[in-house]
Amino acid sequence: MAPPRRKTKLELHDVYMTTPQLELLRKLNFPGTQEDLAHPVHREDGMCLPMTRPALEALVGWVAGQANHERSERRAEMLNDIADDMEALLRTLPPRA
Repeated sequence: MAPPRRKTKLELHDVYMTTPQLELLRKLNFPGTQEDLAHPVHREDGMCLPMTRPALEALVGWVAGQANHERSERRAEMLNDIADDMEALLRTLPPRA
């Protein structure tokens, strides 16, 4: 019998975005993102979403993919901005163990 798997607590990272950006992500309703987008911390200049690295990596993939297929130039630009910001944050994180 295999030993029980230990649950490791994943570190949360602050993902900043504007209120319109958050509203767009909620409207697009990407799979598995509802919980991450549900409880932002309100700031004067927008929103802060505490997210784990795996959740952030998954979301940035969905956002970038949607930006590539978006018909509206304005929404595509906003999605690209969101993806760029998330990718920049991911580059600052230490490599996975």
